Order: sequence, then C-alpha cells, then structure tokens
Amino acid sequence: GLQFFDIDAGDSNLGITTDGLAYCWGYGNYGQLGNGEKSDRNSPTLVDEELRFGAITAGSLFTCGLTPQGEAYCWGYGGDGELGNNGISDHATPQAVAGQHTFLTIHSGEFHTCGITDTGAGYCWGSGFDGKLGTGNTNDALIPMQVAGGHVFTDIAAGRQHSCGITD
Repeated sequence: GLQFFDIDAGDSNLGITTDGLAYCWGYGNYGQLGNGEKSDRNSPTLVDEELRFGAITAGSLFTCGLTPQGEAYCWGYGGDGELGNNGISDHATPQAVAGQHTFLTIHSGEFHTCGITDTGAGYCWGSGFDGKLGTGNTNDALIPMQVAGGHVFTDIAAGRQHSCGITD
C-alpha cells in the first residue's frame, strides 16, 4: 500500500507518499484531484508522476502543493484567483503559481492561500473577501501579493475568511 508522510483534507482528501508523489481522492468536480479529470475518485489517485511535493494543502474546491525546492503549484477551482497563476479558470492539473517565489510553507483557507517565502515575507492569493489576504484591500489576487506591513513571518495560516501569521 501507499505510505503517506503528509495528509490534508478539504472538499477532497490529499496526501504525499514517502517518495514525494501527491495523491488525491474524494470530490473532484472542479479538478481539485489534479489527475486531469473533473470527477470524484473513491481511492487515492496520482496527481502528477513528474512532480514531487514536500507539502500539500486543501482549500475549498482547490488544492496547492509545495515542491521540496519551494515552488508552489495549485489546481482545481480558480474563479477568484485561487490557483495563483494570473487567471480565473479551473485547471485539473497542477499549475505553477506566478512570481517565481521560493516558499518555505503554504497553507490554504476556503478560497485563498498564504505562504512564507525564504526571506520571511508573507504572500497571499485568491479571494480577497473580508480583507483576508492582508494586502490592505478586499480585492482578489490572481498572483501572490505581499502581506502589508513588511513583517518577517515564522508561521502563517489561512482560515475560512481570515489569515494569521507569527513574526519573530
């Protein structure tokens, strides 16, 4: 059987095996399982045989993963910029997040994702409703936008309609 070292759950379930391959299962109507289809799966399905991941996070109707090199990829629902690829289309396969940032961590909320770069800067993308991206406005962000204030973060989390970070 598959041996997972990281698992997360949202509208679908996802995990990374010990060899870095991502698998998703469950609800998949928006492509959030990442296997090129927009359908449900009742068992773990390989996302991409070429990409390796060190972390994975489930949003609502979309998924994001982080490679061991710090490259972020997202797939699934993209209507508010959740995929971070400068578009609003849904994608059933992993899409590189724009900006060529090197992320140490990422975490998805309901319809947004936030991450910390290797410089400690916080970036968020997706739905800006309620100001949850921390950019000083409520606009959606189709690419990662830096969190206002110039903070250096050690941890960051995205909730349903909010985000929080810890600084040094």
